[in-house]
Amino acid sequence: MPVAFCLLLYLCHSIYLRKYLHWFLKAQQIEQVPLLEVDVTQAHTLQAALWTTMAELSEQNDAQKVCLVLEGIGVGALRTIVDDFVVLKTQSRLMNNLPELERFAISVVGKGAGPAIVIETQERMKSADPTTESEFDELKVTASMKSFVDRLVVGQGLCPYTKSSVKVPEGLQELNILPGPIGYRYSGFSEVCHIMSAFWNCVCELISLPGESLSTVILTMPALTGSTTKADDSEPSGHDRFVAVSELISRNLCLFRGDDVLEVLHFYPNYDRDLIEPKDKPAHGHLPPTSWLRPMLRHAGHDDEAANFSNNDDIILSSNFQRRSPFPAVVITRVSYFEALAGSSNEIVDLTLDDRSMVKASGVPSYAQNVIKLAVEGPEKLQEALQSEIASGIGCQ
Repeated sequence: MPVAFCLLLYLCHSIYLRKYLHWFLKAQQIEQVPLLEVDVTQAHTLQAALWTTMAELSEQNDAQKVCLVLEGIGVGALRTIVDDFVVLKTQSRLMNNLPELERFAISVVGKGAGPAIVIETQERMKSADPTTESEFDELKVTASMKSFVDRLVVGQGLCPYTKSSVKVPEGLQELNILPGPIGYRYSGFSEVCHIMSAFWNCVCELISLPGESLSTVILTMPALTGSTTKADDSEPSGHDRFVAVSELISRNLCLFRGDDVLEVLHFYPNYDRDLIEPKDKPAHGHLPPTSWLRPMLRHAGHDDEAANFSNNDDIILSSNFQRRSPFPAVVITRVSYFEALAGSSNEIVDLTLDDRSMVKASGVPSYAQNVIKLAVEGPEKLQEALQSEIASGIGCQ
């Protein structure tokens, strides 16, 4: 087919799509559907706009319909995010713990004629709880998180470039990476759209600033525990809910390869790696599988600890404390910090597992050393310190 004819077909198709979009938007106006023009040009601002709009809609009990007009974003990006949301709603393992998303449906205008996304919500069921903000005190929660960073991350030396709870990274100046402030951010909602909105707005803030102005963000989400009186698993699905939200965060970040720029680390008061899927494979933002601990110890030269390793060992119990913070949180930091450590503690290696299979693993020396440090401290002492931070965060001290 001649190139000129192909170009003519493309132009006619583009004109048709634009006419269709114009007609569709006019029809929405006649139906009094709100049309929101959103000035976004990047995937992270698209995600922030989408989840923030969904968060606002989640507060309404009645059925709603909104059209986001996104002239600066390609239709392909819109299709990607819509298709992933459609798939998400078919995955019962996640949706059982994210039931508020059942109300939502999103679609690209005209089955791909965009650039616009339609967001629709069903009427809230009478049995469903309305969206409310928690009664936690933001200042106390933030102080508790800083205390946790000082005690565990800095005090135990779990992160090689974190020397304080207010500024990172340290010791990378020779690589032209200057330390900058840690931003402590807060979301008081338990509803997932609000949490996702807070996460993506943190991402936008971090990307918009140089590292010397904002190096890392710690977003704390105390209401994710499901209780406004204590930060534990008093509700049966507390940890499962955290797992689902953390998976959604990582999934959304990786959707447009945001994990090439930013790294996330997930934290929870009762963090248990054995309850996170996939159990025996890496899960983005989480600790390595428990089944990798002994091979990591062995690979890092800690033969005695590896030989004494057992399923009831304090090594396993203590390892989870690497991610047990007083409140649910996600740390958002720059991949460049990890890449700066490549060739040392962050080197990717071939790790031989107990079944003799081989996997790729990074950070093996650091993980192994951290596990040993915490095992020496002991789970009882670690839990006592954590409970003290939880109590201070909810005003019980």
